[in-house]
Amino acid sequence: MTLVTRLRSALSDANDDRFSECRDCGTTIEPDERSCPVCGSAEIARYDLE
Repeated sequence: MTLVTRLRSALSDANDDRFSECRDCGTTIEPDERSCPVCGSAEIARYDLE
């Protein structure tokens, strides 16, 4: 296994290929959060990064 392959594997396991952010203020939040910890909005954008 090459170094690049190992790094990609480690990084994809760490972030689980998901990204979530508040639609109101743009804060990056944990994928399992239901509301923004900064502004309290429940408008959360969720993206699968594959």
